[in-house]
Amino acid sequence: MAAQQQLVIKTPEEVSRELDPNSLLAKCRTRYLTTIFGSLNQRYPGPKILIVDKSSMALISDVVLTHDLAACDLGLLYDITAHRNPLPNLHAVYFVSPESVPLIVKDFTEAINEPSPAPAPKTPAEAESVQEAPKVYKYKAAHIFLTTGLSNKEITTITTCAPLKGRLLTLSDASIDYFIYESFVGTFKNTSFLPDLFSNKEITPHLTRFVFQLLSVLVTLDYEPVFRYRKNGDLSQRFATHLAQILPGFRERLHWKPQGARATVVILDRGADLITPLMHHFSYTQLVNELFDLVTTKEIQLKDIDADTSTQDPESSEKPIPFILNEYDTVWTRIRSTPMPLLIGGPTGFNAMALSWQNQEDWERIRNKDPRKKEPIAIYRTLANQYARGNRLLSRHLKLFNTIIKHYFEKTGKSLLLKEAYKQLITLENDLACAMCGKMSLDQSSFGFLLGASELNKNDRIRLILIYLLSMSGIAQDKLDEWKDTSGTQAIFDTTLNSLQTLGAGIEIKSSHRPKSSTWDRPRIADRIKDEDVYDVMRYQPLVVDIIQDSFKRRLRESDYPVLEIEEQGRSTKLGRGYSQSSSVSPIIIFVLGGVTPAEMAEVEEIRKQDPSAVPVYLIGTEILTPEIFTNYLKRQ
Repeated sequence: MAAQQQLVIKTPEEVSRELDPNSLLAKCRTRYLTTIFGSLNQRYPGPKILIVDKSSMALISDVVLTHDLAACDLGLLYDITAHRNPLPNLHAVYFVSPESVPLIVKDFTEAINEPSPAPAPKTPAEAESVQEAPKVYKYKAAHIFLTTGLSNKEITTITTCAPLKGRLLTLSDASIDYFIYESFVGTFKNTSFLPDLFSNKEITPHLTRFVFQLLSVLVTLDYEPVFRYRKNGDLSQRFATHLAQILPGFRERLHWKPQGARATVVILDRGADLITPLMHHFSYTQLVNELFDLVTTKEIQLKDIDADTSTQDPESSEKPIPFILNEYDTVWTRIRSTPMPLLIGGPTGFNAMALSWQNQEDWERIRNKDPRKKEPIAIYRTLANQYARGNRLLSRHLKLFNTIIKHYFEKTGKSLLLKEAYKQLITLENDLACAMCGKMSLDQSSFGFLLGASELNKNDRIRLILIYLLSMSGIAQDKLDEWKDTSGTQAIFDTTLNSLQTLGAGIEIKSSHRPKSSTWDRPRIADRIKDEDVYDVMRYQPLVVDIIQDSFKRRLRESDYPVLEIEEQGRSTKLGRGYSQSSSVSPIIIFVLGGVTPAEMAEVEEIRKQDPSAVPVYLIGTEILTPEIFTNYLKRQ
């Protein structure tokens, strides 16, 4: 076996020092540790405490490590809603959402000391010399950073509290209102936008909030944005209108003058590509997302992973603790976007997992002794036993990897193969997507079988029918009724279809229907994956890949994605005038109203890995969508 590329498993502190300086994570760290906390520490050196609320804690925990805060003299971290003992000699740094302003005021409403009554003066001279002892409050001074939205309401609430006003040294809009999901991926974690849209509720407040959140991302990246939006999308147009109205005031309020390069910001809505959130993308990150809830939290409890004593240290008395799949985990970041077939069999699979082990001789020795060289699962377990004591992180990843394999794969002879039901499901999904692109004819032989297969859940069956309807732009009513009956989805399918139509699906249900081209943007078939096993289950690519590639080649048509016009200082101008004539390729930021998928994240990461020196590509979504989440939204459950 050829020498493997080695990957030393590094500590989070080591990873933080080697982040890509262009990544959203690195730039966000700079904003926290230099622009906000670092600058504050230069002006007010000395120990301070950091007070956060639930919202801001979720923002900061994805980015900043404990030693980072200590370097800024923020040695203690407190929850603003919890009981806190007074520390009257220390400055308090509040990093909270605007909703927590009343709790800040409460900290300075009542003094913590009650001056003891002074003895009655005996002479008029003594009466004149008696001075009331100064009141002492919970903290010596306050520095307030709001995550977003420093409005007149918050300013009034703060300044009308005299003790707080007298001790207020900093009041600032930090403008950080997004979560880091991956180094180049950000999310707003908004799980109510699509349900409200499908339920015909007012979504204007959502759009307004999204504008400020997207602008907070751009403030961090420090690029001069050129906004382009999907012309055929109603949601994209509405968002662009809000953006044009809000941007001038935002620039003025924050004195925002980007110093970086010009960047292309492409505004999409989920209706631009309805196929991707319905399909399984057989990458490692998608499968982990489907088995574990990594959308609301990246933390996995070991008790939730399939019990497997082969990866446990029998001599350890420590209780299992959760581990977090984030950017500081070198094993996770290396393999998460890899298609599962490339992680399972053959030399490629060995490469993908062997890269984490530092001792190449151990790997070769174990592999040569094992008679089943084509069954890597046995080698993984053997290695896990050896490394469990020396590297807890690695043993946990091996256990997680084994769990994924057990769920989706089965042992056939000396090899591991994708379970037949999943293989047929994913293959048919790809057949439908490719038929929609006009690249192949559709074989329906297994369609009826899968709709009634007991191995698949109801959501899987719904997705199959929806993908077919999207690929053919409709269906005959009698055929749809037959499929609804076969799949057992009669009670919920009409609601699901109506929700999809809200996003602009354009599906026709008639007494007779002839397939025709869809009117919305369609994904193309991936041509970069040459491995036969991978090609069998992953043959399509999301629309965002097309947009990125067209942007690289400066072929993104203005008729489809016009440049946003904005009115500033009483005159209408087009942001980025002269942009289309520029010969240089600018950084690309894709923003998706309705959420981004693990499939899109994996594709963007693969584009970046192909040429790390190329211009940065960022993916921002209102939330993270898996096929299960998206289908439940469509069902309004």
